[in-house]
Amino acid sequence: MNDRTAAQTPPRAFISYSHDSDAHRMRVLALAERLRADGIDADLDQYVKGTPPQKWPRWMLDRLDWADFVLLVCTPTYYRRFRGQEDPDRGRGVDWEGAVITDSIYEARSATIKFVPVLFDPADEASIPEPVRGYTVYCLSSQTRYRQLYDFLRGCSGIEPRPLGPLQPGARGPVEPLTFAGEDRFTELRQRLAGIAAALDKERPRISAEIAAELARLELLPDLDPSEQARIVLLESFAGGAIPLSPAQFIPIWLSQCPAPRSTMVSAGPDYNRLAGLLSRGQVTLVLGADLAHLCGQVAAGPAELAERLASDLRIGEPSGRRDLAEVCERVELDPDGCGRDALAQRVLKLAAQVAVANVVSDGLYAMIAAVESPLIIVSAAYDGLLESALSAQGRRYVVVSPPPRGDRHGGLALSYSAPAPGQPVRCRGEALSGLGLFEAGWTLVFRLRGSRPNGAGRDSLLLSERDYFSFVEGPEPQVPDYLVSLSRDRHLWLLGFGLYSWEDRLLARVLLRRRSELGTSRETLAVHPAPDPFARLFWRQPGFGVQLLEVPLLGFASALARAS
Repeated sequence: MNDRTAAQTPPRAFISYSHDSDAHRMRVLALAERLRADGIDADLDQYVKGTPPQKWPRWMLDRLDWADFVLLVCTPTYYRRFRGQEDPDRGRGVDWEGAVITDSIYEARSATIKFVPVLFDPADEASIPEPVRGYTVYCLSSQTRYRQLYDFLRGCSGIEPRPLGPLQPGARGPVEPLTFAGEDRFTELRQRLAGIAAALDKERPRISAEIAAELARLELLPDLDPSEQARIVLLESFAGGAIPLSPAQFIPIWLSQCPAPRSTMVSAGPDYNRLAGLLSRGQVTLVLGADLAHLCGQVAAGPAELAERLASDLRIGEPSGRRDLAEVCERVELDPDGCGRDALAQRVLKLAAQVAVANVVSDGLYAMIAAVESPLIIVSAAYDGLLESALSAQGRRYVVVSPPPRGDRHGGLALSYSAPAPGQPVRCRGEALSGLGLFEAGWTLVFRLRGSRPNGAGRDSLLLSERDYFSFVEGPEPQVPDYLVSLSRDRHLWLLGFGLYSWEDRLLARVLLRRRSELGTSRETLAVHPAPDPFARLFWRQPGFGVQLLEVPLLGFASALARAS
């Protein structure tokens, strides 16, 4: 706490900014007025009546000396002028202030908190001048973010730590004696694992190869820790029929509890503080796969589960081996006596809603996403509406963007708004989407990668049958609107919920990653995949994709981000 705050003297803040436009000048003035209304003695050039008596250069020096804090409102124009890269006859004020501020930080050996970078748009983070890039950045996108700046200026940010309590007594616990791989108890464990594998083969003939690969990994370990022992007990119960779940339901839940292989675990782990900061500032494009809830340990509307239920609902017959949803839907569309496209779309969406798990919204990854106050770009490959429900529960403004209807090149994108948006269209061509300025106006954009079905009359844009996916790849229109792709170029890309169990999901992931690689962006691409099998690791690490694979549980990833926020 500084002396001025301790003496209850109003903190003095000078606002340094560039005159980008009339709208920008008014926004900066509104910030000054808000600070003054809240007891901060804010000052800026717009309060000067004409020309100051001491002329502008000396006035700026006097204001910099007078202020306890200098707020730098960073934009691309401000950055150019701060660095002296603007035309000689423009922006001389910021040029002069930039030189003085840089010199002040240099003289203080960078040991000063006087200069505070401020943003109105999280996309302007790259415009923060280098001398203050190590400082805390305040993005004034909400009341909460403004309050963080306000508390800092008052010297009361952070949380007062509680007094230290007494040290607690400790005791050494027992230590297991040294053992070796050839001893009887490890031989017994390996025999136990072999028995589980045999039971699974007998009781569940459709068991996935992922479990076989995990059993092989456990067999190679010299010992099993308590969590691995518990997972074996769970697997024994499933193999014996004590757990009433289908393989499509049980396998993702069991694999989601699998830790990263010991040989590949690193002690440092992800930098969750950095990742949480990127997400909170809206600098991440989220790509949510259809297996999101499965990989969170929930029985949800993944394509495998939908395929089983749809085949049963339509009495298609018991498949021999795992059946893809696209195969089931293709069979319906090929059958002249089938239910028809519109009825098929209705059934898939109804089943997706029935098997969606609501508690993921309140307790899991969707809730973490919905808590982000900055507008986000989200690409969703799900059929259900869990994401939209979570955003609505948090009062977020969002626009759902869906591809054009099947076979209609001129139908345009469908736009669905979570709140009234006077004057905004419900359909527009892809090339016109950027002109609406939705993201710039603070709307979160949700692109439904697998399409949607209109409530009234009209064709759907859903990816259901095999022919839909072929058209998706071969069609003349881009799979993702160019506007969203361009916004994502300067953002990091996180892929969450891609189990890569089906060829449809692998196709969608490959299309998105290839489009990403064509941008030539320097931002990272991160895939969060708990316990991927060898095939999934090979997929993520394909040359040219530049994917960083993070092998952690999805809910643990969400919890760690929430704690770091």
